[in-house]
Amino acid sequence: MDCIRVTTIGYYHRDGDMRVTPGLLPKILNRECLKPLREDFFNLNIEVPDSGQGENNMVSFLDYISQTKCLEDAQPDFVTNKQILTALTGNKPFTIHAIHLKGTIFSFKSGEVRYQDTKNFGGAFEHFCTRTRNDEQLETDDTVRKAVFKAEIPRGNTQFYRVLYSGQIDAIDNEVDRKHYELKIMSQGLNEYFWKEKSCKFYWQSVFGNAPVLIIGSRSGQYSTQTTNNYPPYSLYKVEELKRDRIPSMAARCRKIPGRFGPAPPWKISEGEDNALYFLDLVKDNVINDGDCFSFTRTDENPDWDVKRDEESAAQFRDVVLQYLDR
Repeated sequence: MDCIRVTTIGYYHRDGDMRVTPGLLPKILNRECLKPLREDFFNLNIEVPDSGQGENNMVSFLDYISQTKCLEDAQPDFVTNKQILTALTGNKPFTIHAIHLKGTIFSFKSGEVRYQDTKNFGGAFEHFCTRTRNDEQLETDDTVRKAVFKAEIPRGNTQFYRVLYSGQIDAIDNEVDRKHYELKIMSQGLNEYFWKEKSCKFYWQSVFGNAPVLIIGSRSGQYSTQTTNNYPPYSLYKVEELKRDRIPSMAARCRKIPGRFGPAPPWKISEGEDNALYFLDLVKDNVINDGDCFSFTRTDENPDWDVKRDEESAAQFRDVVLQYLDR
């Protein structure tokens, strides 16, 4: 199977009132963040506004589609978001609703709205990596910066599925090249837990985010570390770059090493691609006619997708999509 190909086709900002402004770029990575931290360790235990989770029915992306008419140019088979595509490469339980409207299948994940934890270390880390001066304050307007992508997922015989989707972008290198970065903050950084428990998900997030490099922050926990460094609680003490293409081989080596988490299940890029393709084939074979609404569910007890026609659960999503398509 050929590799999944991802292209960035646009950007937009979404504010706290779900107002969308196409064409505005993500924040620029301040490479000063990569310099060694020696004394003034950044405090991550600060209040951070919405990080983009508080959105249902992909309303900001649908608004972007309505304003830019990009659906006409892209002519996709599917419209969805980055979170769903990432999840499809794995085998975790969840439910996806799919509706067929005007020649395209729109899909969203059931229960997408999530409320922010009191400690948003990721948001604090993003601020550290993109601030232009040390005393720059966090934004308070809940602005979320997203990109719009087109993924071509091979399906055999030189054919492929065209998937149009959006996803939050943490940072870019500059306004010309616009190379994307995924920013991740982890307790103790690139440790055993990262490689055995998080590497697969983070790899696919960076693939679908069209980000060739991840910026990994290492943080302390609730208490000061009992090492010679003695980092303060909830502080950032190291920042490093990790090339996306190195993740699979490094994770494969690490999973064989005995440790606190024991042996980790192997993962391969080809398996993730096959999982995503299997689901898209399944949806394409079932959601055929205009107006069709289906739900696709897998659980821990039943890892195979359970498919059923589901007008009731998808009705609200269908109405929202039609509202934007008919503008």
